[in-house]
Amino acid sequence: MNSSGTVIGKGICIRGEVSGEEDFFLDGVLEGNITLTGKRLTVGANGVIHADIVAGDLVVFGRVEGSVKAAGRAELKHSAVFIGDISATRLSIEDNATLQGYVDLTEAAAAAKKEAAPKKKASAPAAEEEEEAAEYVEQYSEAV
Repeated sequence: MNSSGTVIGKGICIRGEVSGEEDFFLDGVLEGNITLTGKRLTVGANGVIHADIVAGDLVVFGRVEGSVKAAGRAELKHSAVFIGDISATRLSIEDNATLQGYVDLTEAAAAAKKEAAPKKKASAPAAEEEEEAAEYVEQYSEAV
């Protein structure tokens, strides 16, 4: 881990809200909420979190109970136990990791649809041409 992140050791217990704009490594216990704007939260092998989490990326070696909204990737390593809901653009689960809950990986698809929406308006005539072509093929198939 680089020197710009925060490290909480396994002997520390935090109750409350944690927020910040740098990477965060937790090997202790945290109960509450975590908000890391676009940054990575890493839960060490001894780490235990009972919290709702909003982060850029999430890497779990320990135990997490709560809901997670990751703007990027969520990774559950071999020793991870995750109980709760995950919303992320990508999810990686290693062998022997435990996941119990709901997974939502649709944020990337929704963002792609939003970007494509203006293009669809401009290409409406093209969509009409495709429909006409499909009808022509259908009529031709029936005739043969």
